[in-house]
Amino acid sequence: MFILVNVDWFGLGHDRWLARDHFNQGTAWLRDYGDREADPARAEKSFRRAIELDGEDVDHHEQFGAFLLMEAQPLLGERIARESRGDQQGAARLFNRAMTLLGEAQIHHQRATELFPRSTRSWVNLGIARMWQGDLQVALAGAHLAVGDREAARGPALAALSQYSGAVSDFQAALRVDPGLRDARQHIPRVFQAVREMPDVDPAITDFKSRIPTE
Repeated sequence: MFILVNVDWFGLGHDRWLARDHFNQGTAWLRDYGDREADPARAEKSFRRAIELDGEDVDHHEQFGAFLLMEAQPLLGERIARESRGDQQGAARLFNRAMTLLGEAQIHHQRATELFPRSTRSWVNLGIARMWQGDLQVALAGAHLAVGDREAARGPALAALSQYSGAVSDFQAALRVDPGLRDARQHIPRVFQAVREMPDVDPAITDFKSRIPTE
């Protein structure tokens, strides 16, 4: 007598196998298709679900991190525009939103580099996430300096220095994988120039400037 038992030997019924479907759906929502417009909100929801179901897939972290960078980028320019018009509250809201997006992008690209250390795309995007956070912190430090509060400027300035330093390390990691990578080579001088323009509100900033290569 044979007893047939419905056993899922390969785990095909596990929710983890649905992660790729959610990932693909998220990618699809980023593009217009026929009369259907792209829907970033639905894309974000799908990406988050994919990561929830399978957090060990490098593609999930890499694509979602890139999506977050894409969402944050226009906020950087809009924040500057709001500030130039004297809309300080609007600029502050955009600052907070951009920092949230960039911080999460940093987390996902960091995880992607851990899962696949040879991903130059992840290293470069990780560096960009840190570089843009540094830019925002420099802007905050500048706002404090504009009202004469040098001590208040010190915290965000040091936070910016930390992010800039991390960004250089990320771009260098990408170059170790691919020495001819143009994006990484272009970003490093840009970070160094941003540091040179920082206010010397702490000796650590002055020391970092002194160690920037001249070429």
